[in-house]
Amino acid sequence: MDGSEVNQLIKKMGDEGMELNLRDEKENERNKKEGLGLGLGEQEEYGMEWNLESFSEVEYINNLFPTEQSLVELDSSLLKWKERIRNTNELLRNSIYEQISSERDKGKQKILETTKSIQDLFVQISEMKRKAESSEKMVHEICRDIKNLDYAKKNVTTTITALKRMQMLITAIDQLKWTSSKHQYREAAVLLEAINELSSLFIPFKHISKLSLLFKQVSTISSTLLKQIHYDFESSESSNSTLMDACHVIDAMGKDSRREFINWLLDTLLKEYKSLFRQGDEISSISNIKRRFAWLKKRLMMFDERFRGIFPEEWAVQESFVEEFCILTRQNVSEGLERERDNLDSNVFVSAIKKTVSFENEMSERFGKMTIIQKAISASQDQQSFQVPRFQGMISCCYDVCMDILVASEDRKLAERLSQILHEETWSVDEEERTKILQSSKDLVYYFKTCVQFCSSLSKNQGLSGVSQSLAKYFSQYANALIEKLPSADAKLNESQEKMICLIINTSDYCSKTSISMGDSIRNTINSRFADKINFKEVHAKFEEIIANSAKSLSKGLENKLETALTQMTKMPWGSWESVGDQSDYVNQLSTYINQSIPIYRSWIVNPTHFNFFCDLFIMSFIPNMIGHVYKCRRLSEYAAQQLRVDFAVIRQILCEIPSMANRISSPGLASRRYAKNVNKEMDKVDNILKVVLSPIETVLETFKSLIPNGTDTEFQKILDLRGLSRAEQKLFLSTPSEKEEKPLVSIPFVTNASIPSIPSINPPTASNIKRLFTTAANRFNMPDVLKSKSSNSSGD
Repeated sequence: MDGSEVNQLIKKMGDEGMELNLRDEKENERNKKEGLGLGLGEQEEYGMEWNLESFSEVEYINNLFPTEQSLVELDSSLLKWKERIRNTNELLRNSIYEQISSERDKGKQKILETTKSIQDLFVQISEMKRKAESSEKMVHEICRDIKNLDYAKKNVTTTITALKRMQMLITAIDQLKWTSSKHQYREAAVLLEAINELSSLFIPFKHISKLSLLFKQVSTISSTLLKQIHYDFESSESSNSTLMDACHVIDAMGKDSRREFINWLLDTLLKEYKSLFRQGDEISSISNIKRRFAWLKKRLMMFDERFRGIFPEEWAVQESFVEEFCILTRQNVSEGLERERDNLDSNVFVSAIKKTVSFENEMSERFGKMTIIQKAISASQDQQSFQVPRFQGMISCCYDVCMDILVASEDRKLAERLSQILHEETWSVDEEERTKILQSSKDLVYYFKTCVQFCSSLSKNQGLSGVSQSLAKYFSQYANALIEKLPSADAKLNESQEKMICLIINTSDYCSKTSISMGDSIRNTINSRFADKINFKEVHAKFEEIIANSAKSLSKGLENKLETALTQMTKMPWGSWESVGDQSDYVNQLSTYINQSIPIYRSWIVNPTHFNFFCDLFIMSFIPNMIGHVYKCRRLSEYAAQQLRVDFAVIRQILCEIPSMANRISSPGLASRRYAKNVNKEMDKVDNILKVVLSPIETVLETFKSLIPNGTDTEFQKILDLRGLSRAEQKLFLSTPSEKEEKPLVSIPFVTNASIPSIPSINPPTASNIKRLFTTAANRFNMPDVLKSKSSNSSGD
């Protein structure tokens, strides 16, 4: 058999589900007896080992079927192999069942053995527990007497210690009585500290009568000591050492006693102040606020002379004295303001604030700053601490209720100062001035900054907020004064007027920037509660509007100058123009005006951005105006249209060179390139109009739609007017209403002083009408002879 036949045979055996397995010796013998396949001897005859790794199925089958004739036994061999497979599976199943049964019996036996071991272990643990309880009982019986003796020893020791401490307490109290009677404060302070320490041990037993009596004795002695100390401090004969020892006694008595003593001392020191500055007296009025501060300064000097080095530093008696004075003064001043508000002079009020703030600053410098701890707003933030002047705003805060008086006073001063500044303004500056800003704006801003500095030193609350609103108001009034100086739109500007407009642009730019920075400065200075009320955005917007209007006024003024040249262009005999030459006279006149004015504008406008804005405004207004004047030229010959293209090319170059007409521009920047692009875009419109005028009459409509795709019928009619066509001839080129709906012409605004009545639309021209019109209009348009002959030939055709 060849390889292919063997493979087919193997596939057939696999499809039948035949699987060869190892068989043991017993199965081979049984199969031999039944005649079901090859036995072990037959395998050995062919040299085959079923259980070897090198077993080859192909070789085995070739040995079994060596020839084609032997294949007749294939079916019987397959039956034998199937039976052998069935027997092998049966044998495996029986072997597995036997093994499972054997393992099940062994598992049950092991479980029984484990259960018995656990029971034996439980019995052993129970026995150990019984023996342990017996041992513990025996130990308790042995140690019972020893434990009682232990408790007795502990109680006796505690009792002896308590008796010793009580004896020490009684002895210390007796000694304290004697030392206090002898004014021996240093020893009394030591005894008080010992008594306080011993007394703390007997606090749980205060209900015992003996201890309660001892506590009362201590309280009585402390009260007697305080009275003696008060007397010694009031007496001028007491020595500094005695008073210093007395302070140690007060410290030993505790914080409450120290606070009580300091309050008594402050009341004693301020008793004269309360009596001297009683409400209703002349000396207590707002105008005499300085006397209050003078009284305190004098008392501080006396305090230093009398009590220098006596009080411990941590007591801060002087700071407490000044603080109590400030609180009392604030109450008195608040009552005085309510009483005198209607008749209070603004100068007196401002003077009182200045003196009060000056006093607060002086005390803050003398006693330093205090630390304020700001709690964290959220868990993610840390606790913050910062230092502020100790007495800042402690008295001056009471003036906030009357800050409208300060605001009104400053408002009047601002109004007077603004009027004076405008009256002194000359509306001109020196040629050599670098900034070229009106002096009035500098003076005004300087006064505003001085006003802000002055008001912020007096109040950082609603007073400064009200003054900032006044500043915004007078900034706006100054802006109105600048607006009034702008000339009318129709005026022809002289050089001084042009310079004044440039000054207004520079001044407005300076005021705009200054107002924003001033607002930011006030917001950083004022109390955060009033920061949202500081707003100079309207002032900034107003000055920006003045800059825009000034640039428009300057642009319109230059246009008015150039109007003479454009008018001269419209009066030239374009209909009979017979040659094309150099630029026309009106172009030279236009160039002269621009070259005279632009360098002045550029040298007097400080900010290049504003000059670029002026240039953009000028070309966006002048070029459409020039187009309107082109339409006023009535009829153009072909040479006239060519001449206008030459003129407008020169004008284009002149306009493109405007940004670089001053020495201050060394090289063209982004703004100049953008400006040149806009000039070319607008001038292309003029050039396209002339190209339509120069186009052949039969293609004029297509040329118009191609070069001016968004043009209107009115514009097309104007171009036909330039060609010299009559109204009847123009009707042939105007579209019908239906065509307008299909392809509308969007209007482009052109600046023109003449209004042209609308022409009703008619049917579009036919080919014969265009030929006739071309022939008729040839002579009127002064066409060259070549074009005339060509037109005649076309007509004949």
